[in-house]
Amino acid sequence: MQSLEMIIAFMLVCLSCMVPVVSIPAPANPICTSGTELEREEHATAVQLQTELLQTQGTLQELAADEISTSSSTVRDCVNDYAEALDQVQSGLGSNIRSHPLTSVATSDRDIVLAPSFGGTATISLFAALTDLGKHGSHYPWSFGLDHVSETCDWIYDLDVTFKTPHVGGRNQSWTVNYTSLPATVEAIVERPLGPLFIDFFLSFPNAKWILSKRDGLEQVESRLDEWGPTIFRGYPPLPNSICESYDNLDFAESKESLARLQDLNYEFIECVVPPERLFAYDLFADGSDGLLHKMGNFLGTPVLADAEFPHTVHGLEMLTLGWEVCSSS
Repeated sequence: MQSLEMIIAFMLVCLSCMVPVVSIPAPANPICTSGTELEREEHATAVQLQTELLQTQGTLQELAADEISTSSSTVRDCVNDYAEALDQVQSGLGSNIRSHPLTSVATSDRDIVLAPSFGGTATISLFAALTDLGKHGSHYPWSFGLDHVSETCDWIYDLDVTFKTPHVGGRNQSWTVNYTSLPATVEAIVERPLGPLFIDFFLSFPNAKWILSKRDGLEQVESRLDEWGPTIFRGYPPLPNSICESYDNLDFAESKESLARLQDLNYEFIECVVPPERLFAYDLFADGSDGLLHKMGNFLGTPVLADAEFPHTVHGLEMLTLGWEVCSSS
């Protein structure tokens, strides 16, 4: 959205510079003037040009105003639809995201790569793909290519713990955090802590590029249950932060169908909010990986050969052989 506003502003400046407003006096008596027919035609042309210029400037200004209004209203509409759908899964689940002011403490123009997920969508492989594409960053507790690993580990760990812990007597207000304090060497974040904090990162990094790794909701839930057990959804449900009201009633966490619906709603919310030109979504499980790294590289502006293979990485020693570093606490 911001890029269109900048283009419109630039066009307005250029138009005003290219065709300066001039004052051309009309002949005292158009019929009896001593001027030639050519002079009269030049005068009419200049007047018409000025009129068209003013009309164009007015149109562009209206377009810019409409774009700003549309951007804000569209995000709010997405939030309202998301909140309503969450409440249909279980009453009260949408109350916090609905009350979000949609403002941020600060914004950054960094073109960081952000890949939100609640797990179960092969995000380790995604992180490996980003490292292949030259992006240095974090898939907590792993990192790659960072100058100050401990600084980034501490930053993500503190944020992750804060918003995974319910506060007694009130909700964690995620919109009061300055997310732009993220260490400068980080070029990409995958998964933690983006899942529950998507809207806050979106508002804080308006130039970010987003990668959404998707999967069938029920398959994703079953994958997380197999790996972590049923308690994973009590401390880290697929919901926006914070949901302190929901910790009083965890019925939704006992139903695979409800959890799958929450996963699908999260995908829909992200795809609603992020402009298409800044979003790369894919489903590795449904569509496979043929050509995926090539498409992702083009999206990020780091092209690779068309037949470049998307990495398939698993947990364990394999990550250490890739040169990844692990945080000392996780």
